[in-house]
Amino acid sequence: MGSSPLGAKGLFWEIVTESMRKWPGFVKRFIPWWEVGYLCKDWKAARGIAAEMQTHERVYAFGTEALVEIFENMFLEDFQQEYECAWVDELTAWITWDVITRNQQAGHIYWHAHNVDEALAMLDEVRNGITVGMVEPALVGGIDVGRVHDLTEFAALGKTTTGQLPYRFAISLDRVEFEKQKDCFVRVINTLPFTSVLVDKNGIGMQLAEDLQRATGKAQGVDFTNVTKELWAVEARLQAERNNTPLPIDRDLAYQIHSIKKQTTAAKNNTFDTERNEKHHADKFWAWALAVWAGKSGTAGGFSV
Repeated sequence: MGSSPLGAKGLFWEIVTESMRKWPGFVKRFIPWWEVGYLCKDWKAARGIAAEMQTHERVYAFGTEALVEIFENMFLEDFQQEYECAWVDELTAWITWDVITRNQQAGHIYWHAHNVDEALAMLDEVRNGITVGMVEPALVGGIDVGRVHDLTEFAALGKTTTGQLPYRFAISLDRVEFEKQKDCFVRVINTLPFTSVLVDKNGIGMQLAEDLQRATGKAQGVDFTNVTKELWAVEARLQAERNNTPLPIDRDLAYQIHSIKKQTTAAKNNTFDTERNEKHHADKFWAWALAVWAGKSGTAGGFSV
């Protein structure tokens, strides 16, 4: 059998680590990226010293251009897991792989648009899905507004009579002008049966949140603070642990949900965030968590902290 590690649990982990019992029928071999010619510029030299180096040191010393690009666009823990045979410690993850995979469903109905044109073209398909009963007739949403590389994420969940909040569609806008983002989201929110959409209004998101509230009557801006982030993170985990958040089998979404860590500051305050390099800040998780909160807290007008 062969696999990249996926959390410090499960049969593959048990066989490789023999943490539960001995598995004498298996011979174990670890193949990190520096033993793969496509990923390593000099695997013979790297084999002797790479294992003793820090991840970023060996990547820039021996990694090919393709490997460096992969490294710079992944969370550090995810890169170590996928390319360096490292087991992610499940005790540090706010939402574990076990909880995530329990909510994932093969064949889950959802849409994901990567630009404005795709998002607008998606509307007819979603409306048709609602008409034929494939998608819930009421939706809630969350928008995390990008501040580093202008990446904005929109997550929409269905509202069911059983209390579940299935993930139905996402919009990822990378380096799109805010006026175009606003026009896109106004069209989406006013076309589909949303009851509530919570919008990150920190920094540059304030104008977008105000514009969406005026244009739709269903959107409301919310402040990202340690207090509100804890509320949203706790609610998202609670609903996920109850299997109330059906998810598609989407690798990037799963990684971003799993990336959130709870830490306690010296002042005894809880913080919820991801250990990230400059290109990642768990936008998908926060958009999803905002939508979960909107779904469990009623209409946008009923939100207050």
